[in-house]
Amino acid sequence: MSHSIFKGFSSITNPLLGEQLSNNMQEWLDWNFVNTGGYVNISLSESGTYGGDKSRLRPVRDRRYDNGQVWEGYRSNWVWQSGINQDDQPTQVSGVYVDGTFYTPSDATYGHHVNYPLGRIVFNSNIPTTSTVQCEHSPKFVKVVDVDDVPFFKNVQLKSWRVDLDFLKTSGNWSVLGDTRVQLPLVGVDVQGRTYSPYAIGGGQWAESDITFHIVGEDQWSVGQIADAISYQNDRNIYLYDVNRMKNDDISILDINGSITADTKTYPALVAESGNGGYRYKKCYLDDTEALNGRWVTPHIYMQEVNFTTEVILGNI
Repeated sequence: MSHSIFKGFSSITNPLLGEQLSNNMQEWLDWNFVNTGGYVNISLSESGTYGGDKSRLRPVRDRRYDNGQVWEGYRSNWVWQSGINQDDQPTQVSGVYVDGTFYTPSDATYGHHVNYPLGRIVFNSNIPTTSTVQCEHSPKFVKVVDVDDVPFFKNVQLKSWRVDLDFLKTSGNWSVLGDTRVQLPLVGVDVQGRTYSPYAIGGGQWAESDITFHIVGEDQWSVGQIADAISYQNDRNIYLYDVNRMKNDDISILDINGSITADTKTYPALVAESGNGGYRYKKCYLDDTEALNGRWVTPHIYMQEVNFTTEVILGNI
């Protein structure tokens, strides 16, 4: 082995273990929260608890598009996954209603695509902002992100389940563009320190990485439920998928515009063996789980952390 070459990787621009773990933990949690019923099905003209229409979308002023082209729901983070292990399956977005008439994405006049992470319908061309646009969909209960995706300049939005509170007026909590509005509850994945120990005489090492899941919500119950669900995963193995191979194959989970593509795969499909079309990478062991005490950080925001140690064998270092 040359003293002038780093071991363990060929390019510093490729995702290394920290990025691999962050991506995988996000997809693993996101899939499992949905797969255990963490979503709400919204039917046409469904009323909120305090009034309003949950299926109603509102026009969004977004400088990347013409006015009247982008319409968003009261909750972002819509379910795009299928094959869920629930009797009541999430609603798959098949089109939108404009002034009471249903249109598919390929319609000549009202063609559109769905941005699932932002909970939006983006029309191919602008439509009158006075239109009544509705969509049957399923917002997820928990949003899972890399902790770096919640920087200080983003705004935590309270009462995002209250469709009756000024949603169509674009005021108050709804006055911030969806890209910089964080709805609760959420889990921020934070890959932190790492230690190494020898794996075998012939080479390789155990890489033990510390991961903290920061859970943020508006009430103690929902945060506690999420913390319990994550901490229950102690002492188990999961498979990781290879972000590098996906990058080399030019594969992303969703399109850059947030829509489903022909290559879109759920977490189980991603960790399938390569012979079955998957990108299985390594086995990851979850251990030393610690659920810390929760606390109110403001009168309206409750937080709790769950710590894990992950063990992965790196055979080339």
